[in-house]
Amino acid sequence: MAHKHTSRGRGHWLLPRLVLAAALLLPLAGCDTDGILEVEDPDVTLPAALFDPANLPALRATVVGDFAVAFGGSSATGTPGTVHASGLLADEFWHSGTFGQNREMDRRQIAITNSLVQNMTRNLHRSRRSAMLGLASYAQNQPNTAAHAEMVNYEGYIYVFLAENFCSGVPFSEEVDGRFEYGQGEPTENIFNRAIASFDQALQIANAAGTGAPAVAQQRLATMGRARVLMDLNRYAEAAALVRDIPTTWSYDVQYSDNTGRQNNGVWGNNHGRREIAMSSREGGNGVEFRKGTATTQNTAVNVDPRVPWSFRNGAADTRSVHHFQLKYPTQNAPIQLASGIQARLIEAEAALARGQSDAYLPILNALRGTINLPALADPGTPAARVDQFFEERALWLYATANRLSDLRRLVRQYGRNTEAVFPTGVYFRPGLDGPRQDGVYGTDVNFPITFDEQNNPQFQQCIDRNA
Repeated sequence: MAHKHTSRGRGHWLLPRLVLAAALLLPLAGCDTDGILEVEDPDVTLPAALFDPANLPALRATVVGDFAVAFGGSSATGTPGTVHASGLLADEFWHSGTFGQNREMDRRQIAITNSLVQNMTRNLHRSRRSAMLGLASYAQNQPNTAAHAEMVNYEGYIYVFLAENFCSGVPFSEEVDGRFEYGQGEPTENIFNRAIASFDQALQIANAAGTGAPAVAQQRLATMGRARVLMDLNRYAEAAALVRDIPTTWSYDVQYSDNTGRQNNGVWGNNHGRREIAMSSREGGNGVEFRKGTATTQNTAVNVDPRVPWSFRNGAADTRSVHHFQLKYPTQNAPIQLASGIQARLIEAEAALARGQSDAYLPILNALRGTINLPALADPGTPAARVDQFFEERALWLYATANRLSDLRRLVRQYGRNTEAVFPTGVYFRPGLDGPRQDGVYGTDVNFPITFDEQNNPQFQQCIDRNA
């Protein structure tokens, strides 16, 4: 039996506004006209409203909606989420449209003025702020509930996305006692430790919430979040021990909707709706072959890997490129997996891999492949080939879930690979209608910079470093 948990929200809806009844329809004679002008701003949600228990459903919907946009993006003005942007900088997507900002990400040459990266950054910090308000309100009104744990888990995952995908030195500005305090840039390890603290807190709350399905879902989400961070910190054995009780069939899905553009799955929106990004394959010489199989006729591909289905058409947004559709998210309301039992098994397999010194990872990979009727893999025989094999399998299982960029960085940082042997490199080609067409050369970025917005922060200079 499959174990699924879905996180639903209506998107970014303002909490109920506090508006005084206007006296403008009353006769002015005999009135204090100065008093008429002394009204509360109807566009400001006061702190008391945030902590009103009657507003918890609306507050939760805001938190869930903000997180969905930060993670998967939306169709609204091509807003990129972490999945879209990190996939472009890695090897999951091509730039197939007219937005130069997508081209910068795809070519690994990202300016600090890149407006799409600015939007992504703002959405991540907006989501973090929403989650912090949510957890504070639940702590006061409905403590030790599954929804309370959910708020803290989302906070933890936002820290993960910022640490995994951005340069070292992300600043965190806070509101303290009603005052805005600018934050200094923090080393990546500090941000991972922030995430661990959030996941530990979420697990404690979820355990107190009991053994019902919502509480168990948050327990597993916190466990998977902590294990993911441990992998980022090169603590494989600890991570593997942590996830051993996660069922392979379990998943935690972030939900999207066709109600509004903001609520759409942003990967679908930019790949299918706007056709600004296309499914990549063997990008820049080092990329994984995501588009396995054969393109037979327009819009059709056969013998594809079931983990990464695709199709194509002539004519991307730029009108000059062949456009490849990913079919993992074929509709506006397709969910995106945030954590899963498959990811748990991959963590166990990587711990067993022992950096290529053992073939003990293969039974785990082959058990996963057997669940979708793929043939078993054979031991390639050398440490380097085993690492290659494992990370290709991981890339195929976790395609377009905001894991790949972090994996490429880990290959450099933890496995000692050269950056240009891991990331797309060399001449930058795009899949033109008449064959590949050159469009410059790849740069050297392996993460996202802190964007121009932060220049207003007197405590911040720039990235501590741009290393993997």
